[in-house]
Amino acid sequence: NAKSKVKLAASVPFISNQDCCRTLPNIEVAANQICAGGDLEKNACQGDSGGPLMRQYLDKIADRMQWYLEGISSLGEECGSMGVYTRVGRYTSWILKTIEMK
Repeated sequence: NAKSKVKLAASVPFISNQDCCRTLPNIEVAANQICAGGDLEKNACQGDSGGPLMRQYLDKIADRMQWYLEGISSLGEECGSMGVYTRVGRYTSWILKTIEMK
């Protein structure tokens, strides 16, 4: 469990909140959250909270794939199982207002 000196990444599947609740019965997943991971024991672990869940989308203006912050690691039951992430898109308005105030 030593800390890595390089940035690590893993490709994890997105999972419906309904399926996530069935798999993680001790965790209530709200609409402002996303479930991901659990595939081949890839997911966030202790110490990863606050880390990014990124997703690629086609930027039609630039005509190329772009990475976007989809979620922020929040909680899970054990390393390698599905994890629950805060859905950043639900907070975009608040983030933009907060940035403008500074």
